[in-house]
Amino acid sequence: MKVTFLHGSNDMYGASRVLLDEVSIFLSKAWDVAVVLPMKGPLTEKLTALGARVVVDPELHVLRRAQSLKAIGNPRMPAVIRGADLVVVWTLALASYIPLLVLRRQSFYVSVHEIQGGAVGVVLIRLLRAGSFPITACSEAAKAWLSKGGISADRISVTYPIFSPDAVSSLSAKTTGCGPAIAVVGRTNGRKGHLEVVRALRCPALRDMEMTLVLAGGPFPGQEHHLAAIIDEAATDRRITYVGEVDGVQSLEGVVDAVACFPTRPESFGLVPLEAWASGIHTLGHLEGGAAEVLPLVGAMSVLEMPSVEGLAAFIRTALVNRGRWQDLPPRESVLKKFSREVRECVVCDVIASAESATSGRTKAGGG
Repeated sequence: MKVTFLHGSNDMYGASRVLLDEVSIFLSKAWDVAVVLPMKGPLTEKLTALGARVVVDPELHVLRRAQSLKAIGNPRMPAVIRGADLVVVWTLALASYIPLLVLRRQSFYVSVHEIQGGAVGVVLIRLLRAGSFPITACSEAAKAWLSKGGISADRISVTYPIFSPDAVSSLSAKTTGCGPAIAVVGRTNGRKGHLEVVRALRCPALRDMEMTLVLAGGPFPGQEHHLAAIIDEAATDRRITYVGEVDGVQSLEGVVDAVACFPTRPESFGLVPLEAWASGIHTLGHLEGGAAEVLPLVGAMSVLEMPSVEGLAAFIRTALVNRGRWQDLPPRESVLKKFSREVRECVVCDVIASAESATSGRTKAGGG
């Protein structure tokens, strides 16, 4: 079988990391897998190492939050799709290809890694409703958003990322051995909480506390102003270090005691807390969106909803002052059973069968 993935990023953030899981499943079946990306980047090397073929197409039609609704237009279909038995639209950033795939009566499914509000969210839901093709959602929260938009629940399957036991380090309680240190890791897109945590350090609760804040991540093209704002606000505080892009949370093992996950809008999933747990790093966060499915599993110290900046400062201070009494992180078996390769592969195989069935139905309806 020939499979083509359409993905709008060449990075190593959440959706790209999980893409490697899906590709590895298909390659294990000796299928021919191609991944179309809009640019060069670190994901290319990872995909090539797995055995996938990478096609860089600068004309790939990618919708970004920074763009307007006008970005949802009429894309050009990449040539590699024409001979594919199955197409995977990876994230709603490629949603403009859905009508073309329906018209071509091609087998495909859409993998949703977003919870998108506003006018763009309405348009995306409308695109997803116009068909019987299957959809995978990265969390129950993402599935709930889709269902609320009127998409039948029987079209949606939840697929969690894969974590293997050998990827999990020692889970005993440990600290960095110096002053307390926390990190904010993620896209610097104005939504991941970098700026909020920086501002929390200026509040009375944290202003004079000896601690370290590590800021990690980079912007999508067109979102550089968010990074500039973070660096500008952090510039006068010697406790704050911006390290740029990192190769996952595991690169901060032994550097920080905890990651702070306080996105300003509900996230579709909580991959950073899961990666932190696997690296023996604790998590501070709030129980909204997909993160609410992960934080309790990984033993996070959490609040119900995003606090004010002052409330965030008080919460962080309380956690760090008591870091010597932090409990060990939950054991492997209690977490990994939800993120096994076997579970994901079983769901994906069912989704592929549904995609083929939906295509057959469209062909009969069209008289082809």
